[in-house]
Amino acid sequence: DYYSLQIYPMMGNEKRKAKITFLVPASWTARSVSCPIPTDMLQASKIPLEKLRILVKESPEFQNPTVPIVPEASFRRILDPDFGPCLETFIPGNYIGFSQIYLSFSHYVTNGLYLSTLGNGNEGIYQMAILPSKFFQLNQPKKLLFLFDFEKKNEYQAGGNQVYAELKNLLANYLDEQDYFNIIFSGPQPVMASKSWVRATPENMRQIFSLLGNTPVQNFSGLQDLLTNGIKFIRNTGNNGTMVLLANTDHYATNDSANLLMDYLKTFEPLPVTHVVDFDNTYTWYYFGGKYFRGNEYFYTLLTRHTKGNYYQYNYWDNNIADMLTKIFEISGGRITSFDLHTSMKEGFCFGRFNIEDPGQAIYLDKPILQVGKYYGNLPFVAELAGMYNGQPVMVQKEISASQVIPSDTLLAKMWAGNHIASLENTWNYDNEMISQIVESSLNNRVLSVYTAFLALEPGMEYAIEDPGNPDAGSGGNKIFAEDGVYALDRNRQPASQTTGINENSIQTTIFPNPFHNRTRITISISNFRVAGNIRFTIGIYDITGRKVTEFDPHELFFNGTMSVEWDGTDASGRQLKEGIYYLQISSTLFKKNVRLIKL
Repeated sequence: DYYSLQIYPMMGNEKRKAKITFLVPASWTARSVSCPIPTDMLQASKIPLEKLRILVKESPEFQNPTVPIVPEASFRRILDPDFGPCLETFIPGNYIGFSQIYLSFSHYVTNGLYLSTLGNGNEGIYQMAILPSKFFQLNQPKKLLFLFDFEKKNEYQAGGNQVYAELKNLLANYLDEQDYFNIIFSGPQPVMASKSWVRATPENMRQIFSLLGNTPVQNFSGLQDLLTNGIKFIRNTGNNGTMVLLANTDHYATNDSANLLMDYLKTFEPLPVTHVVDFDNTYTWYYFGGKYFRGNEYFYTLLTRHTKGNYYQYNYWDNNIADMLTKIFEISGGRITSFDLHTSMKEGFCFGRFNIEDPGQAIYLDKPILQVGKYYGNLPFVAELAGMYNGQPVMVQKEISASQVIPSDTLLAKMWAGNHIASLENTWNYDNEMISQIVESSLNNRVLSVYTAFLALEPGMEYAIEDPGNPDAGSGGNKIFAEDGVYALDRNRQPASQTTGINENSIQTTIFPNPFHNRTRITISISNFRVAGNIRFTIGIYDITGRKVTEFDPHELFFNGTMSVEWDGTDASGRQLKEGIYYLQISSTLFKKNVRLIKL
């Protein structure tokens, strides 16, 4: 929502390469860590991609890369001319836009805690990931029963078998061998994957998924029979388990039909905890009880409230399937309330902490806690977690020694800077001092903010601007290069003389904000301005072709030694200029100084 990539100047028949570096959030489980591959931006291409090349640098803490949703994407070791030794795979073009694609790794976690640091002596930055269930050693076995009810007429960006493919990957990542699962599919006769709970071992999963095939979800809705079969299965196997309904159907959308089905299900009390993920994106709205409901929303609300479950709605423009299903796995292991987390050093302290997602006062045991922060002092690193679990207080403190810490690279500094900038941008107490702090941090760390923009040129593409003040320009004359700096020649085309006491270093400029959108303030000051009376100044704005677009009266600079002017991004005729790069040129008979502006 905030950022845009603009490539200019570029004619319609030209080509340009663009390299974008950015950080993406990681999802941690007991078995793996994964991150999304942002293939959605590639759909903007006019020419569909045949395949997407993925290169991965090997590291000791993240190993065995896979792309779970793309079974044919196996990695091989190569020696790339640009990146050196790495692992390579390709994603076929037909997967781009099919669903969210994740890159997954096995990870190195000690007692439920991962820690990497980037240090300089006894101070530095850390990244921490905590798996609460492992940290507290509260690994309660889970039993999850998944119910599928899908019709093709309601499919849009999330078909039943597409959801099933994502579920298979998440089952392998989130369930331990002490956990159990089963699956039931709607049909003329509901189809159950197994007559008993399936222990979540890798071998058992392979067998079940092999028997079911890749397209077990039928184009059929039988919600009442499906829920009845699910309730009876849990009751007949010890009355211990959670149901997860994955559906896109809408046959119980009216309040009368929803209430009748709910009354029928209550005859099987006690009902198991039931979560619902609603994938219906072709829904009809219904109004009753002073509220609007979409599709089966009213029934799902009744069911989840009655069973103390959760109801999630999938919106294709705002969610992806894997993220929606991940919520189910994260909440299924229980939670800790009145939660508190404190980090420190054995000899020292931690500060500047940022949680990637604020856990608040309650955390789910199977949802990781991710934090970046700064430290001062010496290892061991100390993490202390406390809260209430099942009505009882719990507190665990663990130390991570130097031998257990993973050394990080400079990307960790950018992670901290990015979170620091985001925290400042999200505050309600805006003032110019805070904006200046955001800009300074953004520029120092090369991390974008809403107030900054970066210009990147390919090697050999430094643009030369014809000097409009030089009559020889365009025929071997002087050129001003597209970079902030000074161009200074005396009248004999030699470096400017210092005898006047006025030179390019005597000119100070402040342009804020820069880059700018609607307007920016330009402040120019000159030292030793009392001897500047014999020097003629001109102040103008030029585009990248060297054409003067507007100019400012420099008389204030003569008399006061400083001038300030607000520029609204228009030319001398008051017309709004296009977005792009412009140059403020302060010129005299002795020198020229050029400062770049970027109009967004």
